[in-house]
Amino acid sequence: MSVLCIVPSARAAARASRRLCDAQDGILFGPQVSTLDRLAGAILSERGDRRPVLSPLAERLLVLRAAAGAGGPFAGAPPGGGLATSLATAVAELRRGEVGAEDARSAAEDLEGGPRDRLLALAAVLAVFEAALAGLGVLDRPAALRAAADAARRRSRGIADGPDLLVVDGIATTSPAERDLLAGLAAGARRARFHLPHFPERPDLCAPAEPLLRAVEALHEAAARREIDVVLPSIEGEGRARRLSTLLAAFAGGTTPARPEAGAAGLVLAEAGAGE
Repeated sequence: MSVLCIVPSARAAARASRRLCDAQDGILFGPQVSTLDRLAGAILSERGDRRPVLSPLAERLLVLRAAAGAGGPFAGAPPGGGLATSLATAVAELRRGEVGAEDARSAAEDLEGGPRDRLLALAAVLAVFEAALAGLGVLDRPAALRAAADAARRRSRGIADGPDLLVVDGIATTSPAERDLLAGLAAGARRARFHLPHFPERPDLCAPAEPLLRAVEALHEAAARREIDVVLPSIEGEGRARRLSTLLAAFAGGTTPARPEAGAAGLVLAEAGAGE
């Protein structure tokens, strides 16, 4: 049975791969653990899309080039300065949210004074950046995820055909393209299992995970002959979840019970490890 586990970062993927390797007596066949970025590249390669995906540094340099071309207050910002960092972050957030230059210009019309001028200047940079991506024939991270999501939705060959079991663990805050990619991968898998950090009793804490949960619920309703599981932790759960919440509360400066409750088994012991 083929299994694919998707985790939020390369570090988490390395850790999970080591644990899987240990659990399988030192044998690990194939990339059983991956990230959305790696999967996007693999799906585009399977599709025959040869457009390169820019690295974070290349994206930042292209944003500064776009700022120089757009003129305005962002032109000539030092590459290592705070203004360049803020500009690159703003453009990345707009791209991740799939907000285009025209959308930003439309939003600026409802503002006045300095905020309106700054948003218009940012929209101008975004327009030049979008044109530069098309002119150079390259993709930034949001564009790569969107292209991979579209390919997965069309049930393309290769990874997008889906494994027997897909496990999504540790991913909470997602962009529209990331949600569509996860939905496309789950639609191609025979069974999908989502571990979401969503606490129904504390909606104020888990609001970032709400869009992904709703997307999974919609996928579950539309799935045919597929099994889709959603595992939600519980703050007030018994056993291990209860002991872990007590441990985290103690680390955060909260209070812990003076003595174990009736029926509680054992104590919580913690020791910091290297890199933890």
